[in-house]
Amino acid sequence: MKFASVLGLAAVAAGLSPIMPDPLAAAVQHHRDGRVKEAEALYRQVLAAEPDHLVAGVNLGHLLLAARRPEEAIACFDRVLR
Repeated sequence: MKFASVLGLAAVAAGLSPIMPDPLAAAVQHHRDGRVKEAEALYRQVLAAEPDHLVAGVNLGHLLLAARRPEEAIACFDRVLR
């Protein structure tokens, strides 16, 4: 069992809220591991909550560029630069 899972179970047992994963960290890990659909969804989730998030915007732009979606990538980069 992973350490984070153990901490989550311990928190529930103690009556605390379980540890929630950081969507940006998860997106970056998915991106590194080549799970681009999952990464894209999580980058968009971060940007929905915080539209000016620099790292999520740039990473999503790079992901879209690599996926041969240049128009969408340019839109991401434009948002980051404003």
